[in-house]
Amino acid sequence: MKKKLVLVESPTKISTIQKILKTLGREDFTVIGTAGHICNLEDNKMGVALKNDVFDATFKPMASKKKIIENIKKQMKYCDEIYICTDDDREGERIAEDLVVFCKIKEYFRITFTEITKSSIKKALIDKVGVRLIDQKTVKAQWTRRVIDRVIGYGLSFPLSKYFKDNNKLTYKEKDGTIKSFEPKGTGRILALALYIICKRQKDIIAYNDSGAVVTDIVIANYNYDGIGFMARGNKLEYKKEYENKRNEVIKKASFKIHRVYSRSIDIVPESPPNALTTLNLYTAVSYLYKLGSKQTEVIMKNLFETGYINYPRTDSLNLSTVAREVIIKYLLATLEDEEKKDVLMTPRVYKEKKGNAQNAHEAIRPSIFSDDETPIEEIISRHPDNIREEWAKNPQCKKFGNHHHLIYSLIWARAICTQLRSSEYDVSKITVKAGDYTFDAKSNNRLYDGWEKYEGNLVLNSTRGIGEEDFKRKRVVIPPTLAINTIIEDVDITFYESNSKSPKRISEGALINTLSGLNVARPSTLHTFASALESKGYIEILQTMLIPTDLGMEVNTVVESELEWLVDEKRAKNFEKTMEQIELGKIEDNHSIILEYWNLVNDFRRNVGYELLE
Repeated sequence: MKKKLVLVESPTKISTIQKILKTLGREDFTVIGTAGHICNLEDNKMGVALKNDVFDATFKPMASKKKIIENIKKQMKYCDEIYICTDDDREGERIAEDLVVFCKIKEYFRITFTEITKSSIKKALIDKVGVRLIDQKTVKAQWTRRVIDRVIGYGLSFPLSKYFKDNNKLTYKEKDGTIKSFEPKGTGRILALALYIICKRQKDIIAYNDSGAVVTDIVIANYNYDGIGFMARGNKLEYKKEYENKRNEVIKKASFKIHRVYSRSIDIVPESPPNALTTLNLYTAVSYLYKLGSKQTEVIMKNLFETGYINYPRTDSLNLSTVAREVIIKYLLATLEDEEKKDVLMTPRVYKEKKGNAQNAHEAIRPSIFSDDETPIEEIISRHPDNIREEWAKNPQCKKFGNHHHLIYSLIWARAICTQLRSSEYDVSKITVKAGDYTFDAKSNNRLYDGWEKYEGNLVLNSTRGIGEEDFKRKRVVIPPTLAINTIIEDVDITFYESNSKSPKRISEGALINTLSGLNVARPSTLHTFASALESKGYIEILQTMLIPTDLGMEVNTVVESELEWLVDEKRAKNFEKTMEQIELGKIEDNHSIILEYWNLVNDFRRNVGYELLE
């Protein structure tokens, strides 16, 4: 009997997939992991050539992958069907294409897993649901991006070192008295921008420390009406310390004025729960909440995915699948108390996605137990964060799972569950009080209906606010509901509080991810990789997720700002990612002119420093 060959990216998926196939009564599958890409551009060479405005890139099998390729070719002789199950993204599509080319695969089934569960494996490998061909447009986008990154990275590396030597940048003395320069380890398209953001913040901190803090006194009114106290801030009543007399005069005068409600707006607003986690959301939240770096987080996410406890963790999508939403609602209705069931949505909530994002086809990150509407409630309960440790204790593949695995899994669970609970409601009414020529403003912040916030609300809120040192707590402000326009408030205390300017905070890994995401310069699901890349080059140090530029990093940034300003041009970086998406969607066909633009920019710098041009 002929076997079936399954090719996946990660070797650690193999045992999970084979175990599931065995439970399905199928032991005729052989599973091989490629351990990522099998091919790359040549080492120590540009590997990219230009002829008649057309680029050619020399990709070859990596030495470390030759045995894997040989094993695949060997197993192909005993198989009548080949399933290429690399990840459903640009890199996965490129790996699939390289497998076809370098393993000489003539016929194949291209299938992707969004999770490694019994139902998903059955649909993909047994029922062949979702079978397709390799998407050549996605392969083209990955090829273009990889070639441009090689042109920039390799093309600038040696000339940048030459620039440092020629200009005596960051020199140091050897034991024999020889003066040498520190050598930079190149730069990159997004790396340069990330380093610029970190160094700019360092400059802001230095400037603040040189100038010192600014102290401002803000005049406020403490009101009490119907037994409810609230504070209103004086409108344009802020004074620096040198104007202390003016401040005191205002306090004295305002204290003797009649305080009458001038205006009041009643505003009750719903607050929806945040979306289930995207890759960007998760790395940012974990950085702030648990002080975990991107490398640690990536390992944990990989562990949880490859052992079948969460779905595919590389996604930009805000939404869960239709089935997942329905399973969550069914679970909530089965497990909540009767009086709490009113908090569950009867119509599933769907979030508005960003248009034109090719990776929205993936679901948001969630526990994989929400995959099948026939899953017994007892089985779902066994995967609840309160019970999951018992499950892991029984699974040999989870021996190394620790507290951080549990914290991240709990966060994923909470964010997914809350999406199908009713919105909370807040009174955010505003009130203005007039006292002669002075006005005081206050805004209510009073939760009237708990909704989703009753269930893991603090954890979910903290994960969206990016609070690291302490839990995020909303300060509750209640404005008396009986306080109407023209009402005179008699219980008044006019005073002030000091507001000290704060030093700019250092950029954390989470803050860098958020900043780059806000600039929209790269696919959100890739942004967590840049801090560790800068650290490996010696441009920054990472201390408890805080990113501190080294002297070398500061100097490299200075050179880039002055000589390679296009690398830190935010508009150019945004347009680059949009261009890659357009190639992936098939809306741009001529990718060579895009590569040529960067080729010429790199040559401009090489020419300026007296280095041979790329040919």
